[in-house]
Amino acid sequence: MRWKAWHRRLLTVVGILSVAAWVLNLGGMAGGLLIAPRRVFRAFVRGRRCESLYGRELAPLLDESVAALRAATGTDAPGPVRATATDAALFTAAMVGGVTVGLVSFALMTAVLPLGLLNAWRKRRHDARISANA
Repeated sequence: MRWKAWHRRLLTVVGILSVAAWVLNLGGMAGGLLIAPRRVFRAFVRGRRCESLYGRELAPLLDESVAALRAATGTDAPGPVRATATDAALFTAAMVGGVTVGLVSFALMTAVLPLGLLNAWRKRRHDARISANA
């Protein structure tokens, strides 16, 4: 889940790629916050100082070594990165967004779950009737 924080930074470089990407990444960051908040914060701070591979052609990237890509993106820098007040403010905003997205997603899924269960029950009942008549 730490990569979600880094991935969140990559999305800001490119802009809004898609609603699904934002939902997945913000939700993943919020989930990571529950499990390892310090590690997620460190990954977020480090990700803010790295370059992105988004927008690059895929085929040439596959020919590169992992070490070369780490050097190209700046993720090979040793040691911890010092966080600034801006990092903390942006992380807080991302976490508020992540928790909001997570809660809205949970509420939507909870609302849709009974419909899915009802549909599955009706299909099973329908299939039982067909096999009984056959």
